[in-house]
Amino acid sequence: SSYYTNGDESFEFTEVSFYNHDYETCGTPPLQKDYQGTIAKSLTGIQCQPWTSQYPHTHSVTPENYPNSGLGGHNYCRNPDNESNGAW
Repeated sequence: SSYYTNGDESFEFTEVSFYNHDYETCGTPPLQKDYQGTIAKSLTGIQCQPWTSQYPHTHSVTPENYPNSGLGGHNYCRNPDNESNGAW
């Protein structure tokens, strides 16, 4: 994990691995590209950033750049860019 600090706030930036969860609720391992559930926290309990937000982390994984990937105005874990660790 790495950390981002903004003033007095610190955020953990970590990819989420669902290997400890069952396949029916978390998609097909290892990439979990098909995961469309509502998990929105990392395994360490950190709330995930919404896909449409550029705060606290700027990124290019947006609904516009990855259409039909289940991204949108939510913070549910997805793997639109085929991250090797699975949905994040």
